[in-house]
Amino acid sequence: MDIDWNAIIWFVIWAAAVIASLWLIIWVTVASIAVRRAKAFKADFDKGFDSEFFKRHR
Repeated sequence: MDIDWNAIIWFVIWAAAVIASLWLIIWVTVASIAVRRAKAFKADFDKGFDSEFFKRHR
């Protein structure tokens, strides 16, 4: 029984690509949520002291 190293190498490359793409999708999702929240906070912050943030944290 000879070990098929070529198949093993291709499987490892395929698995690494799948894991990397899932990791990338997760990070893009997290980053887009963070950017959306930061923009919402900045828009609120630019309103000044009558913004919702300052009303809640006074």
